[in-house]
Amino acid sequence: MSIALARQGEFEILKALTSEPITLRLFTNDIYPHSDIVFRDLKQVSGSGYQPQTLSPLNWKISIINGSYTASYPEVEFLFLNPFKNEIFGNYATKTVGGLQKVLWADRSEQAPMHIIIRGDRITVTPTLRLPKCQTEPEIV
Repeated sequence: MSIALARQGEFEILKALTSEPITLRLFTNDIYPHSDIVFRDLKQVSGSGYQPQTLSPLNWKISIINGSYTASYPEVEFLFLNPFKNEIFGNYATKTVGGLQKVLWADRSEQAPMHIIIRGDRITVTPTLRLPKCQTEPEIV
């Protein structure tokens, strides 16, 4: 049976998720993220001046878009100081829990694969979180 997530519950869940720093990273392996993905499944970009970016709780904005609560973050920029030989396929967010990196979400870019060809190339990501609609379905006995 499905549950009905209360509208105020949507807001509280998004507020809780965005209330602590989250690390946004880029990945280089040619995969399609799925709900069972874990940290070791993703190969983080390394070198060429790449740095993971910390998403500050203060910069999230929670609003209602198309009838659903949505958490939006300003555009995040990854700057490369040198060309990067590998392709980049998307981004993922992590949080440290009990000393281990946990993947909160992963997103394959619509532009994948992306290439860093010259010094100063950038990749930008605008994190947006929206909870799926949940409904109560009658149980037939």
